[in-house]
Amino acid sequence: MKAVVLEIRDRKAAVLTHGGQIIKVANKDYMVGQEIAVMDASERIVDIAKSAGKWMPAAVAAAFLVLVGRFTTLSMEPYGVVSLDVNPSIEFTINSRDKVLSVNGVNDDGKDIINGIDEKDLINQTIEKAVNVTIDKIESEGYMTADTNYVVIAANTVKESHTDELVSKIDTAVIENNENVEPITIKATDEEVTEARAKGTSAGKMIIVSKLDSVTEEVIDKDEWLHKSVADIVKEYDKVSDIASLTDDSKAATKPASKTSNDASDSKKETTDKGTTEVKSTPTTTPAATPTATSTPAATKAPSATATPTPTPTPVPTTAAAAVPTPTPAPSSGSTTTSPSESESPDPTAAPKPTPAPVVTPEPTPEPTPIIEPPMPEPTPEPTPIIEPPMPEPTPEPEPENPSNDPETETEAGSGETDSQAVAEDTADTAEADIPVEM
Repeated sequence: MKAVVLEIRDRKAAVLTHGGQIIKVANKDYMVGQEIAVMDASERIVDIAKSAGKWMPAAVAAAFLVLVGRFTTLSMEPYGVVSLDVNPSIEFTINSRDKVLSVNGVNDDGKDIINGIDEKDLINQTIEKAVNVTIDKIESEGYMTADTNYVVIAANTVKESHTDELVSKIDTAVIENNENVEPITIKATDEEVTEARAKGTSAGKMIIVSKLDSVTEEVIDKDEWLHKSVADIVKEYDKVSDIASLTDDSKAATKPASKTSNDASDSKKETTDKGTTEVKSTPTTTPAATPTATSTPAATKAPSATATPTPTPTPVPTTAAAAVPTPTPAPSSGSTTTSPSESESPDPTAAPKPTPAPVVTPEPTPEPTPIIEPPMPEPTPEPTPIIEPPMPEPTPEPEPENPSNDPETETEAGSGETDSQAVAEDTADTAEADIPVEM
């Protein structure tokens, strides 16, 4: 049974067991905080309740030391392995908190890369940061180009669930930090890590070489491929399968079946099967059916015929214009009947020729619409009636008294009356001559 020394008094020592009991044991040059093995279980067990005030501070201190020591032990204990491959192969050992405990160059190129990085940028750093720092160094040394930018990262930890989270976390960190890098993240098993170390390679490279062997029809020399760069392995894999399947075991298992479909979809592949040519011929037949659909533009002429009645707003004088649109439907219907025959001919361009028909539409016919009716004649003003002034009545002159009834006097009076009448007539004639006559 394990116990921690709490206090030493002469020949006795008080120890705290893992079960929470305080026991007196013989002091054998123990030190406070030292973890010892208690062999004699017959020692008297101290009643904690009675001696709480005496032993409690020491017990708390001992418990704290135990916890700190345990935490330190766990933080320094290896929990998983992460390998990184380009051509340099590097392996990181991590703890349960995904902090880097150690870094190892698997091959000579990997050792050169590690030696060129400051240790403080790797040790005790998160695995995401250490991986990104290493990739930046590899890229600066010229190991990656635009065509050879693949990085294989394999992870293995004590728990599979932790491995899944770790792979996803590293993949995201690499993509966010390196726009030009194509990460291929893989989960590795304990057996694969052990086998890779025995072969002097990394788990990630060994896994992708095994997958390359599983999708190729010819048998490959795995040992030879293990000495090639990741870019060469991935390019060879891309010829027969999808690169994305490297990160999914279920896809990799069905690769031979999907090999022909991949070649059919990718025109750059060198190997072409007859099946692929048949697939290409079938789409060509479908465009042959599409020209029949091109006859629909002939139907579009119907709107042009409907457009011709638009001049009908012209009241009556557009009867001749109405006769103009009527011939247009007849040729249009004839064109529609001929359009299918022309569509069957290899020259589908004849269908658009009826388009000049809209030009024939008598759009100028709206000119008759602005027929301006002659202005209504304004009524001639009736002549104002000429009102002639009344003729002035002659004022009768007083007859002179002629008491004697002298005939001469009567004669003079008669002549005077005659003269006054003559003057009155002349005045009337003059008045008639002065009054203007309106026409």
